[in-house]
Amino acid sequence: MKIGVIGAGLSGLAFTAALKRSAPGIQVELYESGPSVDTRFQGYSIDLKGDGGLHVLRSLGLYDQLSGQAVTISNSVFCNQDGRILLELPALDGEKHRVQRVNRQSLRTALLAVVGDTPIHSGMLARGFRQNEAGVEVQFENGQTASADYLVACDGASSAIRRQMVKDQKHYLDLTTILFDSPHLCDHPLLAGGFFMTFGRNGTSLFCYRQPDGVQLSYTVHAASESEISGLEPGTLLRLLQLETRSWHAPIPEIVAGVDPSSVVVRGCYDREPLKHVRQGRVWLIGDAAHPMSFLKGQGANLAMVDALDLAGFFCGLAVNPRKEGLKARTLERNIVARGRQAVLASRAASQRFHTTDHLQQRLRDLDFQVNNKLIRMVARK
Repeated sequence: MKIGVIGAGLSGLAFTAALKRSAPGIQVELYESGPSVDTRFQGYSIDLKGDGGLHVLRSLGLYDQLSGQAVTISNSVFCNQDGRILLELPALDGEKHRVQRVNRQSLRTALLAVVGDTPIHSGMLARGFRQNEAGVEVQFENGQTASADYLVACDGASSAIRRQMVKDQKHYLDLTTILFDSPHLCDHPLLAGGFFMTFGRNGTSLFCYRQPDGVQLSYTVHAASESEISGLEPGTLLRLLQLETRSWHAPIPEIVAGVDPSSVVVRGCYDREPLKHVRQGRVWLIGDAAHPMSFLKGQGANLAMVDALDLAGFFCGLAVNPRKEGLKARTLERNIVARGRQAVLASRAASQRFHTTDHLQQRLRDLDFQVNNKLIRMVARK
């Protein structure tokens, strides 16, 4: 059996790594759109959850290797820009509820080590595909083609494979996030649990994550398009952050003062309408190709890695017993669709709620957080 994988991001690498571990006899080839597998910047970290990405790392035998470098989130704090705490969410007990910040580059390097000598073809931007009962042929923008028994599309929110299957477009959420790294090690109670988020009165938000070597900031602003922000120089974006947050509560001005301008990365917030199907014949969509969503709720990478592990398990079973392919494929597809729909809608709602510019809606949101905070404290006392 030969499987073609479009995209060497987290879902493509996790899928390939899982097959390499469990079914080395299955032939896999990856096709990456960039000039090399290391082209994309991977310096920032992501939240991996106990029943999501961390579960996948354990299954791949990578958890011990990466957890030593990770920051465990033991408490999440939400504030207004004056520093008033609206909500504190202590981490729940048990491995299922564990959340750890893992550096994307470290994760990517670990997955590539498992992928090993699996062929990765660079400069291969997918354009479309055609299939029959015997297999799939994928066409690339450079004029080349490749054939496989099955095709797994991990080509992100702008997936050309999804566009051919579903004929939809990604939806910009009128929000763009600017990522910054500050090497300044800040010792402040709000960072003691690993994370805090502050809501700006102008509809912006600032996430601050403690890292082993500093603090990572994620500043989300309203913009008509991603290019409106990405077209600005890093120094200009840093001055924007400094100007907007100079009167915000401590330790934000202190952290911002230590930002490294060369660390600036811009990412637009996009999603698509949830799908009813992520499979068409021999072609599968997983990760952001199946359910792109905003970064709110921290579900994108987790679902991508779980999709990858589950689909790899499906193909391992298919290699042993192909007779039940249809039934198992339908069951897996329902699972991917259901959890993807839930996560997309939850992330979309959180984006709108966290970044509302309506002052009444902001007050109602903050009041709701405060009520929930009191309930959490009451339960904790019992």
